[in-house]
Amino acid sequence: MKIQSKLVIALACLGSLLCVMLYAFMQWSFDRGMINYVNQQEQEYLSTAANRLAEHYSEYGSWENLNGNRRLFGELLGDLWPALQLPPPPPHFSERRPARASDQAHLQRQRPFRDRDFSPEFRREKRPPPKGHFERANVPSLLDANKSPIFGRYQDNHLISPIAVSLNSENNGTGEEDETLSKQAAPTIVGWLSIPPPRYSLDKFNLSMGEHLEVAFVLVGLVLMMAVLFIGVPLSRHFVNPLQQLAKTTYALTRGQYPTLAGRHRHDEIGQLWRNIASLRNTLQANETERRRWVADISHELRTPLAIAIGEVDAMLEDVRPLTKNNLMSLKQEVLQLNRLVNDLYELTNAEIGALRYNKTKMDVRESLIQALQRFEELMTEKNLQLDVQLPNHSAWIHGDVQRFNQLMNNLFTNELKYCNPNDTIRIALTAHTKSRQLEIIIEDSGPGVDDEDLSKLFDHIYRVENSRNKNTGGSGLGLAICEKIVKAHDGIIRASHSPLGGLRMTIQFPSINR
Repeated sequence: MKIQSKLVIALACLGSLLCVMLYAFMQWSFDRGMINYVNQQEQEYLSTAANRLAEHYSEYGSWENLNGNRRLFGELLGDLWPALQLPPPPPHFSERRPARASDQAHLQRQRPFRDRDFSPEFRREKRPPPKGHFERANVPSLLDANKSPIFGRYQDNHLISPIAVSLNSENNGTGEEDETLSKQAAPTIVGWLSIPPPRYSLDKFNLSMGEHLEVAFVLVGLVLMMAVLFIGVPLSRHFVNPLQQLAKTTYALTRGQYPTLAGRHRHDEIGQLWRNIASLRNTLQANETERRRWVADISHELRTPLAIAIGEVDAMLEDVRPLTKNNLMSLKQEVLQLNRLVNDLYELTNAEIGALRYNKTKMDVRESLIQALQRFEELMTEKNLQLDVQLPNHSAWIHGDVQRFNQLMNNLFTNELKYCNPNDTIRIALTAHTKSRQLEIIIEDSGPGVDDEDLSKLFDHIYRVENSRNKNTGGSGLGLAICEKIVKAHDGIIRASHSPLGGLRMTIQFPSINR
């Protein structure tokens, strides 16, 4: 399944889950709130009715006038329970005015009354249905202090509220209550007001409300699905399209192609991935270019001495050149040049793949430098090169391979002999930095300098500043590349820079150790 489909499905599932959870929460919250509301209304009605009945008891001192008197009971509590109110007598039966002839004629035109018109069943059939689920059709009941019915009926499942009055509050001679006794007397329960449970259950109302909620949430779900389609699809494309382009780019890289990358202006994780892929592309392209140049240079380096050697052999075979010792020595020089190139290639390849062996021990850099200078001292003297050697009086120790260190010094000193002119100065300095625990070797000369753009390329394979590739001035172009590999194998750093003497400076740093 594609990422875009997964993202859209995940958003749809999340939206559906939110709708279901919201529906369940609202249903639970509504049920709980409605039950609390109904109970609160019941308690308010009971409290109001109990206060009215308490005032009535305080006024009359008993419940005798309410015993079976539905009209009086309805006058007290009819506004709270409309079912307690009795309808007024018909106007044509009123005693306030005599019956008129028209009324008598109207009565004669009416159908005769039947016995069933006054039956309870007929009255219930003719009774209009309640206006709502919360219409108070259940009438309350009045109980005495012992919970004996005075008006209505009482059962154990009824809601009851006490009716309390202060019996010590009596009228004095002036007709006013004794406020002191009224404050000190404790209220006495003289009766109870009870009401049956609600006649109309909330189930039907909850069902209707639930249906409305279901319809509302179905609409919300549809709107949410539309929002997922109109928002989720473009959002998923916003993330998926760059990934698809990256997939095409990486596939092209595996085939050796280097397409142009776009989209690196993004500032999120995908943009960072774009930049990393672009860096990888540039690195692979640079490596491919270097590899092709390397093959071309190696082919040229191998072809030149081979062509010269083959030409000299053909000349001697065809008697163009005599088979003499001097001609054989010239041929030998070409073979030796070819052998050196092959050896350098072998050394560099081993260094790059990690196959170059190092037997590291504790070694004295100062002593190794002195020995290397002694090997090249005669050659430098023959070329009239001036040596400026600055070595400390104490030993300088590193953890390294003596043989590879000598190879490093041989390559560097050989370059000095090749590129320095007669009477040039060569300075060799060894400095021990105690704080940074580094040994620094500087080899610089006053010979021909190097341009700035060539400094960073001196350690590349088969790179030489001069354009000539003859055996007299140049080498294989691999010496400094091998030097860089040896220094890095010793956890060191080598860099090229301009020398204050006017030529080239090589700076090498090794981590030092204690003796």
